[in-house]
Amino acid sequence: MQRQLWPGLVLLTAAAVALACGGDGTGPSNGLSGRYDLVSVDGQVLPLGTTGAFGTVVYLRRGVIEFHSRGRLVDIHDMQTINLITGDTQPVISDTAAYAYRKSGSTLLVIHPAFDLAAGYTDTAAMADDSALVLKRRVVLPMTGGVVWQELLYVRAP
Repeated sequence: MQRQLWPGLVLLTAAAVALACGGDGTGPSNGLSGRYDLVSVDGQVLPLGTTGAFGTVVYLRRGVIEFHSRGRLVDIHDMQTINLITGDTQPVISDTAAYAYRKSGSTLLVIHPAFDLAAGYTDTAAMADDSALVLKRRVVLPMTGGVVWQELLYVRAP
């Protein structure tokens, strides 16, 4: 499964960040709207490769968070697998997920629901203003069940 090849984004799957809307249901009342593009993961710029299974490298080509009304966000990551042994390059695939979010001051909470046997959890992002957000992402490694943290930097798209 492709998600196992990119453990840093397994749980990042399409983060739906939900915030209280202004009473009319037209969108977030705190200014969270639009699209934020992923610039780096742990200080490394995209495209970013990580070792996959059986001589492959999985590249994160693009990441986007889109804020929607009613406290929801959509998180999209485009990934591509390249086999270093055969040279085969797989088509780019998009991994998309939606999550709820809440914002309090400069803190953004991304709420991940429970799924399969995993318990739900919340990731935290810092937003000094609406031009960028720094997301601390909890990642559960598929083979060991260990937990690592990643820092993802997103900038507001023009």
